[in-house]
Amino acid sequence: MSNQPMHAGMTAGTEKYEASDTYWKDRRRLAEALRQAANLLLSRKVSHADVLRQLSQLEAFNLGYAGEEEVPGRLGWLDQGAFHNQDSLSVELSPLIGKSHSGSFPLKVWIENGEGRAVVTCDWRFEGPPRCLHGGYVAALFDEFLGWVQMLSGGAGATKNLSVTYHKPTPLNVELTLRARLASVEGRKVRVSGEMYAGNTMTASAEGLFISFGTLGTQELYKKL
Repeated sequence: MSNQPMHAGMTAGTEKYEASDTYWKDRRRLAEALRQAANLLLSRKVSHADVLRQLSQLEAFNLGYAGEEEVPGRLGWLDQGAFHNQDSLSVELSPLIGKSHSGSFPLKVWIENGEGRAVVTCDWRFEGPPRCLHGGYVAALFDEFLGWVQMLSGGAGATKNLSVTYHKPTPLNVELTLRARLASVEGRKVRVSGEMYAGNTMTASAEGLFISFGTLGTQELYKKL
């Protein structure tokens, strides 16, 4: 591996980003309530009358939002000045780590002793084989997690290739831990390797190749999209 500096400040992780104000704190609470509702819908037997009552409430909820101004994705939120950088925006709105995203896990990522660490608990929303995490979500978690860890090379980059090996079924409803590290940095090519564990059992491992954006920051890059 090259002797390029590791910029841990860029990748201190998802948990360093607090909600910017009480509005976003409450949006986080709303997203968590929606995540819980989706999980309960899949894991509880309720009467038909309860289903109809909840359906009516949800349809009214959706109608209430339909008339509000639409924000066109992440670029729209950046343009409104709600976030100062892409990392803080991702922590709120990413489909994998987003604390204000009703469909996220959310994955928690941080850097410790020069390595990437993460924890996540996957509920019934992500079931593939019975009582196990769908393999597609295993790959998605690695893509997100290794993407954070590759920034230890000194900047952001995009996934070029991701290879996942499934060792054992990954269980639902238990805390999973992930670990990853830089494998090599060759010019703009950044390779990262990592593993996923349920307790002491490694359920999957992955290797990722990322292409660095170089001096172009993510916010500047997204403006070009």
